[in-house]
Amino acid sequence: MLPKMENYLNIKSNKKIKRFHITYNSVKSGDTSGIPILREFLFDKDKSVRWIAIDLVSQLDCDAVAPLLKEVYESGDDRTREGLMLFMHDARNQSMRALLMRGMQDKNREVAITAAKSLGGKSAILVARKILNEAVNALPEVPYVVKVDERGEEEYQDSTNGLTLLLADAIETLGKLGDTESIPMLKTLWKKFKRREHYGSMYDDVIAIALGRLGDNSGLPILRDILRKSGVDDTAWLLSGGLMEAIEKLGDTESIPALKRIWKSVKKDKFHGEKLGMDKEVNQAIQRLETIINE
Repeated sequence: MLPKMENYLNIKSNKKIKRFHITYNSVKSGDTSGIPILREFLFDKDKSVRWIAIDLVSQLDCDAVAPLLKEVYESGDDRTREGLMLFMHDARNQSMRALLMRGMQDKNREVAITAAKSLGGKSAILVARKILNEAVNALPEVPYVVKVDERGEEEYQDSTNGLTLLLADAIETLGKLGDTESIPMLKTLWKKFKRREHYGSMYDDVIAIALGRLGDNSGLPILRDILRKSGVDDTAWLLSGGLMEAIEKLGDTESIPALKRIWKSVKKDKFHGEKLGMDKEVNQAIQRLETIINE
């Protein structure tokens, strides 16, 4: 798992961080004399400093820092390379995008899919398809091991080395990027999992959403069931995870009552409604579906 920005907050007053920001802003304004100093921060012994530097230097998106980030990629461990690929998601500079294309060929699948998603377009689709084919064949028959903790209680631990999550990520990518050519592949994959005792419905939600986003209604009953069971706390996921998009893509007017129930709950909630304005987004989705009825 990659570090979250909130983990940086406790070191913002650090003199080293202040020095980094001064140099960073100078380079950002066009003064390349600070490039060697940025390199020092990218390889600092303090991992918190390193992560801040990698994040912000990646956003400079220019030829001047591309060699530094290439060096970070070549010398970094899997986690560092994955983080770098993630932070470069807005890269437009040719040298920076070349590094993302290199990351797509990384031996670590998580680094490869992260690079592909940052690069976007056809490149991401091709990598996602490749991961789908490879990961399915590489998954063990049982995706978890049962261990007994100190209290004598059983706990389930992933035995796939992250492949189950990576596969879900690849499926989501194909749906998000509108790869309709992958519909047969996703349906075949779904059938395979249904036949495997220890997987069963593990991928039902993510495949149903991906298919819905692609205009295929094979998973519509699952999407409706998710909506039926969802409440205020699920709203962010419903909006960002693609389910609302899938419902709209399919023009499923039968989901309107469930959406109205969610909308009313969100509207009453101060955080999700007043502060984040999610009630407006849900209401807009309802209105778009209602136009289908009125057509």
